[in-house]
Amino acid sequence: MRLLFQNGHIVAQFNVIWEISLLMDLSAKGIEWTSVYMEGKGEPIGRIHTTTHEVEIFAGNDIKHRQVVVLGPNSPIA
Repeated sequence: MRLLFQNGHIVAQFNVIWEISLLMDLSAKGIEWTSVYMEGKGEPIGRIHTTTHEVEIFAGNDIKHRQVVVLGPNSPIA
């Protein structure tokens, strides 16, 4: 997925259908947030809400417009 800047917010642009399916599955299990990672990085840079797709980037992480990121396993929220 990519992260875009729109109207002062960071929004997710999904590239493949399984990303949406994964978020729906997590939401159905009662998981509200899941981690977002830069490719090849071990620590999450933020999180995405499984229902609203609201994106939060953790402090100290800079992203570019159209930044490629991946969904990953949940970790403690920073």
